[in-house]
Amino acid sequence: AIEIGPGFSLMSGFPVERYDYDDTALAYCGLAAHFGRAAIQSRAGEFVVDVSDKGVPMGTKARGHYGTTGLPFHADGANSVSLLCLQTAPKGGRSLLISGAAIYNEMLAKPPGHMDVLYRGFHHHRRDERDPGDPAVTPWRTPVFSFYDDRFHIVYIRPSIDFCEDEGIEITAEEKAAMDALDQVIARSDMQVSMHLRPGNLQIVNNFLVLHSRTEYHDAPDQKRHLIRLWLDN
Repeated sequence: AIEIGPGFSLMSGFPVERYDYDDTALAYCGLAAHFGRAAIQSRAGEFVVDVSDKGVPMGTKARGHYGTTGLPFHADGANSVSLLCLQTAPKGGRSLLISGAAIYNEMLAKPPGHMDVLYRGFHHHRRDERDPGDPAVTPWRTPVFSFYDDRFHIVYIRPSIDFCEDEGIEITAEEKAAMDALDQVIARSDMQVSMHLRPGNLQIVNNFLVLHSRTEYHDAPDQKRHLIRLWLDN
């Protein structure tokens, strides 16, 4: 289902209430190892990341999991991303998924100039996830749509593209129009799968086939949203 099917899988029943945090994370890593090798997720060398409110809004110095705001659809930096839910928020925080192939097929019906732009791709702001001396923006362009070994890939993170303008990288009117058309397709609710991750739910998403998002959420003093994230390469 993850590699050649819909591109995601949702499992339930992980015994998050049985163990303390460290043992739960260890058991999660052991199970996830059947799907891929844990990959480093940050410049700090983190293999395991807690997705919870750290009070920092997304920007050129922070990624989306540091705050509570809704996230635009995007792909993460490994073959697959996996989330284990330890606790939900009392309000919001729904997980949203959308098929990259479905987006691609919809975009083929739009003006062909948009596809030329999306095939060429964009520079991305590294948002401080870089080694000393590396530029703030990737020197290469990453295609939104591409095919490697006859396999379809989608890579799209609009904020990291838009943030490039802060570093003096020009985004042309043609490029913005192509992304606006893409965003219109992505925003359609009939294109999206929505799910509310409950404690013990484990989600795995293929980053090359599916974009993911999250709605805004609100914690309470006695109930704070908390997930553990792994990036997996295979």
